[in-house]
Amino acid sequence: MSSVPYVLPIGDTISSAWEKVKGTKGSVWAAIGVIILFTIGFAIIQAVTKAVFPQLGSIINFISQVILGLMQIGIFYIGIRRALDSPFSWDMIFRVFDFNITLKIIGLYILEVLAFIPVAALCLIGAAISNSTISGAVIIAAVLFIIAIIAGIYLLVCLYPAMAFVLDKEFNSWHAFKSSFTATRGNFWSILVLLVFQTVIIAISIFPLFGIGLIWSFPLMIILFGEIYKRLLVNI
Repeated sequence: MSSVPYVLPIGDTISSAWEKVKGTKGSVWAAIGVIILFTIGFAIIQAVTKAVFPQLGSIINFISQVILGLMQIGIFYIGIRRALDSPFSWDMIFRVFDFNITLKIIGLYILEVLAFIPVAALCLIGAAISNSTISGAVIIAAVLFIIAIIAGIYLLVCLYPAMAFVLDKEFNSWHAFKSSFTATRGNFWSILVLLVFQTVIIAISIFPLFGIGLIWSFPLMIILFGEIYKRLLVNI
């Protein structure tokens, strides 16, 4: 690991990700199609279960949410493989169901939730103060909310590539969590700009011709995740 962190070149990162969209759209959308089919299947199972065994409805709903959530994470493995110029296919979304990988993903998710607890606490304290009779309560609450927003964005950026370390390197939860902070050092603004860019692109592509732009923009977002991860590996 170099003492001087590698800084993501925003334009080149976007350009590289865009070039790799070609040849990837089919796999990404096939994976999305599979997730849609699973979603429909679970909806049918839930409807039948509620009619026959109402008490099992919440359990089936929980299981379906976990499975679908894992599959959505699996899509990003396609982006990682494409960014690394490695073989990829739509069925790589099922990698997340490898037992060891599943446990690591769940562990990382728990660590991320714990990391955001102080942010949530600041928001709750701010809300409580804003409704109190303390002198200057509004100003104090506003300051706390601003601090919470800044801290939340900082954590979001620093933890952005964390899941990639589990999917690609099979790091354990804690190692992936720490590695994400190490990899993103010196890249806060670059990653933030890239995240804003992809959000804007997705938002814009939704409207023309019933969202036809998503055919390109969604795979771009998936590959951009992988491209950012690939480039930041040099900081580990």
